[in-house]
Amino acid sequence: MRDSKKTIHGFTLIELLVVIAIIAVLAAILFPVFTQAKNAAKTASCSSNMRQITQAWLRYTDDFNGHTSPFCGPDALPYPPYWQPIVPWPGTEGKGTYGILTPYLKSVNVCSCPARNTGDVWKSTNGGVYGYNGVYLVWGGDLRAWTIADCSKSLVTMSMIQISSKTICWIDCLDLWATSPRSAQSYPPWAFVINANRHSKGWNVSFCDGHVKWHSSSSGNPISKNDYLWALSKSNYRK
Repeated sequence: MRDSKKTIHGFTLIELLVVIAIIAVLAAILFPVFTQAKNAAKTASCSSNMRQITQAWLRYTDDFNGHTSPFCGPDALPYPPYWQPIVPWPGTEGKGTYGILTPYLKSVNVCSCPARNTGDVWKSTNGGVYGYNGVYLVWGGDLRAWTIADCSKSLVTMSMIQISSKTICWIDCLDLWATSPRSAQSYPPWAFVINANRHSKGWNVSFCDGHVKWHSSSSGNPISKNDYLWALSKSNYRK
């Protein structure tokens, strides 16, 4: 009489190895795709943030007869960052840091890049912000002292900007003040945008007409090549 019990066979070692190999191949294919999708989402979110900040900046100029926003307020603060900056420092919004453009923003959360990391120079929640083209949009291209007195008064009006669609307003940076190639030698290196290519080896950049565009940080790019995209007047620079 036959045994009615069925014999249950498990996987052989070879079959298990085949399954593991298939999973490893699929992971190798899919993980980069997921990473790219995640980075693309951060780049899009960053672009949206920068567009909102630039629109806030434009509304400020409308309210102040075409004058651009200064970089900071005229009074020192008794707590870090000790200046009242143009927008709140990320990580300090709840500690009383009030930015000049805050009344024009729906949320101060747009003031930091979603792709920022602790490897940035500040090594804190402040690292990974958007830098203002202050040398040109506050000082008109002059290189002045890094003081509250000089940074709290804008010398520029919108009528001085020759081509607004080709003049940088905000850019991915390590600080709220972004220095151009010409002015980089006069100011701290953490303000130079070359160190903040957070998005697929490039920067999100907003221009004075309100549009935002991604620029590659590859050699010869127009952002770090010269001051053409930074300057109010383009006559002294080539594209």
